[in-house]
Amino acid sequence: MEAIGQVFVQRFGLSPDQARATIDRFALYSHIPDPLRTAHLIAGALIHGQNHGRP
Repeated sequence: MEAIGQVFVQRFGLSPDQARATIDRFALYSHIPDPLRTAHLIAGALIHGQNHGRP
């Protein structure tokens, strides 16, 4: 695991520059790539049964 930007990644077959370019391409609204952020939200909803951020 290594830090690339503010995200820790484990890369295989990618150079650090390619990994950074991929992260930058998918991090549209924050420093966390959107597919990773979405997966985290879905997993949290499955564990808690709902999105606890909404009433």
